[in-house]
Amino acid sequence: MADFDWERERDVIRGPFPFFDGTMIFELLDVDASEATWQTETFNVIQGEMAIVTGWKEEEKILRPNNTPIDVKPMLPHTPYCYGGDEDTIVLIRAHPAAENDPLGAVFFEHLFRLLDEAHRAKKVPDVIQVMVMQHATDSALIMFPSVSWLGSLRWQIPWLFQGALANLGWLLGYTPEIKRFMHVD
Repeated sequence: MADFDWERERDVIRGPFPFFDGTMIFELLDVDASEATWQTETFNVIQGEMAIVTGWKEEEKILRPNNTPIDVKPMLPHTPYCYGGDEDTIVLIRAHPAAENDPLGAVFFEHLFRLLDEAHRAKKVPDVIQVMVMQHATDSALIMFPSVSWLGSLRWQIPWLFQGALANLGWLLGYTPEIKRFMHVD
C-alpha cells in the first residue's frame, strides 16, 4: 500500500457508469501490470464515509478520509457497504497486485453493479441464478454466520456447494458470467 501513489492522475479505461439513481459511479482506471493469484483490497475514502465489516468476528469499522487507506488482506471475509452521511462519498478501491487473468476484474464488477442497479430501478430482486454464476466464476463464496466459530469451515463450504449447484443449473440454462446485454454498454 505504501508504494501506491493515490494522488497520480490515472486514465479512465471504462466508464464512468452511474448506478443506483446516480448515487454510485463506477470507473475502471489504468493500473500497473503485475501478476498475482491472491489480492489485497485497499479502500481509500476521499470524501464522505463508508463502512466495512471484516473478519470472522464481523468487526465493523467506519471509513473516513482521516483513517484511510485501509487494507483488507487476501482471503479475509469482508463486506463493504454504504454508510449514511450528509455528503456524497468518494471511495477509491484497489485490488493489488493486479492479476493478468482476473475473473474479479472490471467486467465482473461492472456487470454486477449493472444487474443490481437494474433490479433496484425495477424494485425487484436481482436474478439469483445470474449472481451465483457470476460469483462462482470468481472462485469466491459468501460466508454464512461468520461469527459462529464452532461451524468452522462449514461457514463457507455450505454456501459454496449451494452456489455451485445454482451456478451449474445456470450454465445448463445458458447463463454466463458476463451478461450479454451489458457488453459494450457505455
